[in-house]
Amino acid sequence: LRETENGKAKNPKPDPLLEGALVESILNDTPYPAILYSETLQRIRAESGTITRGRAAIIKAYILKNAIGSSSKSDEYRKVCIMALQEDSTFMPYNLGRLFALYEETQEEAQRAVRGGSAPGKGLRTIKDSYLVSASIRPSAIFPRILALNIQHSRILRRENVGIAINIEKKIGQVLKAIDLEHFPKLLNSYEQGAFYLGYYEQRQDRFKKHAADDEAEVSDDNRGEEN
Repeated sequence: LRETENGKAKNPKPDPLLEGALVESILNDTPYPAILYSETLQRIRAESGTITRGRAAIIKAYILKNAIGSSSKSDEYRKVCIMALQEDSTFMPYNLGRLFALYEETQEEAQRAVRGGSAPGKGLRTIKDSYLVSASIRPSAIFPRILALNIQHSRILRRENVGIAINIEKKIGQVLKAIDLEHFPKLLNSYEQGAFYLGYYEQRQDRFKKHAADDEAEVSDDNRGEEN
């Protein structure tokens, strides 16, 4: 329930109606209350697209409990709610979220390269800050804009670090196989917005996991070198 709270409030508390309705749904094994999902999406929007592990878990649990069986896209929803990146998913909302994450990665790596390898400053805005929430609702209005921005960011990154640029471009190419660039959806419903956020979240997490694995391998190599 903390994931639905306004963290900036003096005394953040969950909605009392939500707490009671959620307990009742768990005890009676009934669909989760709609307010749980709507409040979670609202917090994500209010915090410029901040998707925590807890919020991603709520989205997955809610969709699995409430959408599966009641939607014609049950199979697609079931697959994207698995706790891992689904690279072979053909579900448009999910892949749009993945694509957004890769566009953001391009921008961040371009900023990092320009700064000589140091992390982008906290004061620098990214496409996430400006466009993530609106892209999750109205893809057709937003993606052409960030596609144009990505071309600029990719050019900068290719100039500074062509290896990283090519690696990200390959990942973008794989995602684009499941997206029709000529026909972005005009509007995503609430379930589709959840799938979008899951695609974004899992793509970002996959990136960080690989960075962590690379760092561990580098430390291991250094330790072996010292032993020799």
